[in-house]
Amino acid sequence: MVYHRDPLEVIRGLWGDPAFAEHLVYKPGKFFATEERTRDDRIYHEMWSARTWHALQVCTRRSIFQFNSH
Repeated sequence: MVYHRDPLEVIRGLWGDPAFAEHLVYKPGKFFATEERTRDDRIYHEMWSARTWHALQVCTRRSIFQFNSH
């Protein structure tokens, strides 16, 4: 059996439900294992903690076009 849902309706449902409000992430984050916060101490545990998401969120329009053209 295959179930299908409209992705936009699913997103609206998540964003509109107060039970999920504290679990939704709208910006990238960086996490470190130690207070020194060195590159070797970086922790990647969620999609929004990845380098790529951070780079895409903080880049300029010009760099987005350069990133996509390669």
